[in-house]
Amino acid sequence: MRSRTYFGMLVLAALLAGSPADIQNLPAPPAEPALVVVPVTVKTADGEFLYELRREDFRILEDDVEQEIALFSAEPRPLKAVVLLDNALRPRQAEMVQQSLGAIAGGFGPFDHVALASFEFSFRQESDFLSDNDRLYERLRALKLSAEAAERGGSQTRPPRVDANPGAAPPPRRIGLLGGEGKNLHDAIYEAARLLQEPAAEQRKIILVITDGAVSRESRMPFDHVLRELLHQGITVYAVGTNPGLLRGRAEVLERYAARTGGEVFYAENRAALESAYGRITEQARYAYTLGYVPRKTDRTRDYHAIEVRVRRPNLTVLAREGYFLSGAAGSSAP
Repeated sequence: MRSRTYFGMLVLAALLAGSPADIQNLPAPPAEPALVVVPVTVKTADGEFLYELRREDFRILEDDVEQEIALFSAEPRPLKAVVLLDNALRPRQAEMVQQSLGAIAGGFGPFDHVALASFEFSFRQESDFLSDNDRLYERLRALKLSAEAAERGGSQTRPPRVDANPGAAPPPRRIGLLGGEGKNLHDAIYEAARLLQEPAAEQRKIILVITDGAVSRESRMPFDHVLRELLHQGITVYAVGTNPGLLRGRAEVLERYAARTGGEVFYAENRAALESAYGRITEQARYAYTLGYVPRKTDRTRDYHAIEVRVRRPNLTVLAREGYFLSGAAGSSAP
């Protein structure tokens, strides 16, 4: 308020002076902070979604300063999603995921836009963003995952084979990633985030990763660089682990991406569990509460701003992104 008053006094002084040149040279008024929108999932101690909360049940803080909630909605939101498939699973896991792929389409509707991609030592875009659920189902069913690299321990995984389906997809967009032990998960998530760069209007941006959790030490993109881009764009990461016994010991990277963007990791040891996880993820993303605020009393010269969402009820788990960057990983402007 004080900055606006000061600017108004400058304008008045210039008008009284009567000089057009003076008016043209006035400093621009300080830019108003943009609305910050935060999807929030709340779960009970049993892990069930809690849908009955109201605006007054929430508190939201930025940089430890409580903010006024200017926007609240419990209505479902359409999704803009990249489904990112691990193309170097062990044979049993590859077969299990292959059989479950068609079920992914069941969680999406006509107002959603979904792109398919795969990764191992390279990232491959398998489809454009699709809003037609029948076409999405056909594309998923047409993908044929490869388990060859996992069997050989090498880096020559073939891209997923797509059965002939004229007009169903554009030529694949393939990005070379560095090889090494494991798979280049960091690079793949970053490339998936780049597919989501365009404004999504009312859609909620998510990346759904299906993987066994193996991560190369030679990724081009470090974790912090990828996380910065995810937080800048407001993208939530969800993951489904295909080998719970093995994955739980090396799931730190997946857990960090999910926890810090407001998502979650699910573990599945059979086809039924995989299909259940797909449904829970799309439901969780779609029905998350929408909270929004205009930042007040925080230092707008800083690029990163921490967010904390609290609920005025005990024994509940809150999932929300940890903060946001005003500029992206490559220095892009704020969304």
